[in-house]
Amino acid sequence: MMSFNKLNTLFGWLSFAFAMVVYTLTLEPTGSLWDCGEFISAAYRLQVVHPPGAPLFLLIGRFFSLFAGSPENVGFTVNLFSATTSAFCVMFTFWITTYFASKLLGEKDKETSGINIFVIIAAGLVAAGTLTFSDTFWFSAVEAEVYAASSFFMSFTFWAILKWERVSEEPGANRWLIFIAYLVGLAIGVHLLNLLVIPGIVLVYYFKKYNYSRNGILLALAAGFALLFTVQLVIIPGIPSMAAWMDVKFVNSLGMGFNSGVIFFAILMLVPLVFGIWYTQKKEIILWNTILLAFSFILIGYSSYAMVVIRSNANTPIDMNNPDDPLTLVYYLNREQYGDRPLLKGPHFLSEVERYEQGKARYIRGEEKYEITNHDYSIIYKPQQTMIFPRIYDQTDPVHADGYKLWGGIPDKKTPNMAHNLRFFRKYQLGHMYWRYFMWNFSGRQNDGQGMNPTDIFDGNWISGISFIDGMRLGPQSGMPDHMKENRGRNTYYLIPFLLGIAGIVAQYKRDKHGVLINSVLFIVTGALLIIYLNPPPYEPRERDYVFVGSFQVFCTWVGLGVIGLFLWLKTKLNAQTSVAIAITVGILGSPVLMGSQNWDDHDRSGRYMSTDFAKNYLKSCLPNAVLFTNGDNDTYPLWFVQNVEGYRTDVRVINLSLLNAADYVESLRNTHYDSEPFKLSFTQDQIRTGRRDRVMVQEIGNKNQHYELLDVMRFVANDTDPRAKRRDQGGNITSFLPTKKFKITVDKEEVIRRGIVSEEYRDSIVSEMLFEIPNNGLTRSSLIMLDILANNLWERPVYFTTTTSVETYEGLQNYFQLDGLTYKVVPILTVAQGREAQMREFGFVNTKKLYSQLVDSFTWGGMEEGPVWVDDKMKLVPRVLRGTFLRTARLLIAEGEKEKAIALLDECLKDIPDQNLPLEGQHVEIAEAYYMAGDKAKANAVMNLIVNRELERGIYLKQFKSSEYPAAAQELAYIRRVITGAQQIATQYQDMEAANEYGAKLAELN
Repeated sequence: MMSFNKLNTLFGWLSFAFAMVVYTLTLEPTGSLWDCGEFISAAYRLQVVHPPGAPLFLLIGRFFSLFAGSPENVGFTVNLFSATTSAFCVMFTFWITTYFASKLLGEKDKETSGINIFVIIAAGLVAAGTLTFSDTFWFSAVEAEVYAASSFFMSFTFWAILKWERVSEEPGANRWLIFIAYLVGLAIGVHLLNLLVIPGIVLVYYFKKYNYSRNGILLALAAGFALLFTVQLVIIPGIPSMAAWMDVKFVNSLGMGFNSGVIFFAILMLVPLVFGIWYTQKKEIILWNTILLAFSFILIGYSSYAMVVIRSNANTPIDMNNPDDPLTLVYYLNREQYGDRPLLKGPHFLSEVERYEQGKARYIRGEEKYEITNHDYSIIYKPQQTMIFPRIYDQTDPVHADGYKLWGGIPDKKTPNMAHNLRFFRKYQLGHMYWRYFMWNFSGRQNDGQGMNPTDIFDGNWISGISFIDGMRLGPQSGMPDHMKENRGRNTYYLIPFLLGIAGIVAQYKRDKHGVLINSVLFIVTGALLIIYLNPPPYEPRERDYVFVGSFQVFCTWVGLGVIGLFLWLKTKLNAQTSVAIAITVGILGSPVLMGSQNWDDHDRSGRYMSTDFAKNYLKSCLPNAVLFTNGDNDTYPLWFVQNVEGYRTDVRVINLSLLNAADYVESLRNTHYDSEPFKLSFTQDQIRTGRRDRVMVQEIGNKNQHYELLDVMRFVANDTDPRAKRRDQGGNITSFLPTKKFKITVDKEEVIRRGIVSEEYRDSIVSEMLFEIPNNGLTRSSLIMLDILANNLWERPVYFTTTTSVETYEGLQNYFQLDGLTYKVVPILTVAQGREAQMREFGFVNTKKLYSQLVDSFTWGGMEEGPVWVDDKMKLVPRVLRGTFLRTARLLIAEGEKEKAIALLDECLKDIPDQNLPLEGQHVEIAEAYYMAGDKAKANAVMNLIVNRELERGIYLKQFKSSEYPAAAQELAYIRRVITGAQQIATQYQDMEAANEYGAKLAELN
């Protein structure tokens, strides 16, 4: 029989191979949503992603992309990088678990033998398999995000300290400590989550080198957190900050060239470091030699950030924050655009400001020296309105205030207190934003919906699959409709992995108190303490479970150790052979096998091309050389992917309105990006630097009823020489201002037709002047530059907005839109939305012939039309918008007398966006109504019956809920009644009395 060490190594690699196969089979073949499109684009062409960057991730991603063969396969190969690092993480989790399992069975220092081998290996396999199939970890493993690589570094680093622990008494063992320091440095170039293993590493070192005592443990923990904060707060920002400070002094005070201070600082730091290493090596001062070498290797790993500065200086198309010099690199590393969150003391969301205090100067690189562009400032709140441990602090968004009230139980018009603060912390931050995610992974998940409110019992909750347990929190579970039970995101593990994990904790506590303390520290630091540090406000745009994956990894180790605990308990009742067979069977079937069978369907992204196909549909909607304004991650990053990676429609300039608030992003508009030419702007680079025209307020002069030429107003705002173009703001600062809220754009009808902005057939609809008014009393930099682009480039560069941007970004232009596929094109045709269109916020003129051709002949559907494919909660947005576009176009075709064409379009809608992938919901009775309007009663009945029957099933289920206890259920039931009533009214309107009577009878079942 093989020795334990050989078996341990073999099964570790088999765990890697198994996980690798699972992730490769379920891998998304192209770019996914959120940051994935940005990361793949940046990896492929070595560009600069959003702060604080991930240069090592991009460099390795670039290496994987070299195996693509063609640009169409780049997404798959970079996603494969995540799959590979995740599989390695599974392998290290196996070895970490067998390390602790060996300790539980007293086999640490001698060759493991006998039956213990099987149970130890089984514990490792259960832990590895549980991690492989866990909800959060699997999600990150099949897409190009940094969290998979971060998890790899966390497990690799912790495994390395356990390796050191085994060989610490051997010569040269300290090289493992230096290797760990190198891993920490490398991981900085992926994500900072890896730093959270440092306290656990220090505890391992303490237990190996020192005798146990309570004070010793406290000192070790203090040392671990001190080391963590040293790396995070001193080394990472501190070294670049010192280099930047010295560069400012050398350039501004000594008149030397740019980067001279950086070079001097590098010499000042490296020469003593090299000398120290040489001297301690020569004098055999082992401790200090190890410390200096470790510090050096952290710096070597951290040096991946040189790539950020180098590539930013190349002005790549994706160059977020433009960190091309020491100062901008510091701002980039500190993520200053995202602001700070108070931890120890701060305001509540209703605190009043006492004063503003000016802070340090902010510099930017000028022509010959660094120039001050503005100053930081601190907000000082009234002392009596601040609190320690502030959780309900944010005043920037009214939505956050609503969330604080809801989750904190704060009545309207009542000043929040510490009880409200702690209630919000317990219910939202710990409960909703951590414990819910934790239980998703080890108990079960209700569905793929994103739950938002404490009263929401139907979306995003954790469940067990055990009716009486779930019913205590979520109401009756019996009689649930099939379409709710069959939601792919609904996964039930019956608490088995959770209970195995608890058994593992108990077993480790009884037999290895050092081990359980180490794991507990890692578990708490990567979970509860992390949520305290992050201090998230209510209502995130997406679920944030991936942030806490380190905590889930630790618990997977405990799940594996639960097999040991079960084995040891059974051994007191049964013989060893029977005990090990039962323990292994329960562990493997009850955790990885169960989780894999439950989770496969909602983690299998193979064959899914929706994000990139929809991105191409956005771009197909645009004329050549167009500008397309977007607003969010998911209508921007997929477009970046198809342009930067696949080279698709690179003539269209995609401009994200959220990013347009950044001065460096505005400046990039003057650069050529692939086939997109630079833009003409009214403002110079100096005029839009940070602190200048961040917001321009309206101070109307002249005739308030008159509309002024947009280009003239932009030039007025850009005028720094005429004193009439300046006003003094409330703070006494001299600033630019908007002299009006009402603008016009004079239209050259011949040019508009010649450039294809408007078809010749609509010549008579073209207005001579486009008149519009901005809705607010000022413009952010983003809105200002957007309007400036229009003023200087309109018609020469066709201008579009994505239909998924919010109406607030349109700045009053929506009456001059034309709906083109997934975009609104700015056209000189006045179309004021009225009636249903106004209610549904459906803007713009519609060329039905063109739109029909786009939907039927041009657009692609990402595999939805070919068969079952997983369309998760966030992927549903664009298909829902497109269903609305199909419906709107069909209704207009009917109004034009093209009923057969309308029926064909509705048929195409149901074929391309089928019910099996995106279930029809209550609002889609309008599709049935459109069939009625077009004269196809049979198809109207088919759609209406499907929706009504589905809603009826849901309504009958909801009748079990007491409205006093579950107000959300009462609201849903009222909605369902409205849907069925609406269906009855539609059938009656179109003389389909048989259907109307049927719907009336079904409605009666809900009363």
